[in-house]
Amino acid sequence: MIAHNQEYKDILFDYVFTVFNTQRLGSQDQIAACRLVETILLHLPGQVDSYLSPVLDIVGAKLADEEEYKKPGYKVFLLEVIINAIYYNPVATSQYLEHTKFFTKFLQLWFEEAGHFLRVHDKNLSILALMKVVQLPPEHIPPSLQSQNALQYLMKGLLTFFSSLPEAVKKRTEAHEYEEDGGDSVAAEGEGEWNEEDTWSDAEDSADVADEAQEYLEFLAQQVLSFDTRADLDRRVWR
Repeated sequence: MIAHNQEYKDILFDYVFTVFNTQRLGSQDQIAACRLVETILLHLPGQVDSYLSPVLDIVGAKLADEEEYKKPGYKVFLLEVIINAIYYNPVATSQYLEHTKFFTKFLQLWFEEAGHFLRVHDKNLSILALMKVVQLPPEHIPPSLQSQNALQYLMKGLLTFFSSLPEAVKKRTEAHEYEEDGGDSVAAEGEGEWNEEDTWSDAEDSADVADEAQEYLEFLAQQVLSFDTRADLDRRVWR
């Protein structure tokens, strides 16, 4: 239902822009907005193109603000909005980032923060997005990536996420097993999570990137549909 209703999509993105433009709201609220954007981009492929550039602008400005201290977990969620945009539409996103002269800076931030991409989902998403960039048709490769050094840089980043993925999967499996035995999944993961108030455990991951937030999607759909009291809630609102 949301996929075919422009008003509902407008409401969702209006919430995102309001959160980022309201000074009294903090990183917790912005993380929620980042999660919402990720959910939309993963579940509505090709259906929210018109929102890409405004989202990239607002998140890019936040990342570019070097005066503001950002906890690692918070920065990862900001970066993952752009990573999701690349996965959603690699051509449009890479061209826009190149146009705004932010592509090189974004790649630098992404790879510098690779050590804080702790969840299996974080690594899977980064791998998939980087593969999208590497596989861009020659005519769509941004000028900043049209050199052998740039390709090597991307492949190095790809290898970084690939090499750390097995350990992340192992930690997630151990956390799930420990939780099933009645233990605390947070304690079980130890260093496999961010010890900050703006993050959560890797135990929340799903094996499939696009299925990670299904329950969250249904909750958001109900919130959006609540704006229209005449609408009957369909469990498959995103179709």
